Amino acid sequence: MRPRPVIGEATVPDAVRRLLDKFDYPDREAQPQVIPILPTLGGGNAPTLVVAASNAPERTKARADYVCIGVNDETTVQVALNEMALGAEGRLVLTEGDFYFTSGGVTAADRIEIQGMGFATFINVGFTTGTVFTMGNDSILRDLQIGKSVSA
Repeated sequence: MRPRPVIGEATVPDAVRRLLDKFDYPDREAQPQVIPILPTLGGGNAPTLVVAASNAPERTKARADYVCIGVNDETTVQVALNEMALGAEGRLVLTEGDFYFTSGGVTAADRIEIQGMGFATFINVGFTTGTVFTMGNDSILRDLQIGKSVSA
């Protein structure tokens, strides 16, 4: 049996219109305005590159612009960041999985957003001195975890 939809089969604008009708809202033809929850650089039109972790699912790797190998992943991430710098702004998405920054960190240009996938993106740091991420002016780093690699 199919679960019952919360607002029926209607689209969100239809549901909003019905709600406005209920309260006799004067501007019934107005379309609801969609407001992004999180700020993005370039108004959402900035170029996006995707870097997949070595242990990301195969379907994710197939769609990525770059795929890391599990050692010195900072090199692959830096190559992608360098490509982003050519366009003056953009977003770099790090997929789910483990990224191994073995010998150093990465540097982002101005107006670059680096975004992971929350707890699913983990940066394993294997070096003892230096900075993991050096961010340019008006840049954003979010939705990822950073931790120290532990050797067995």
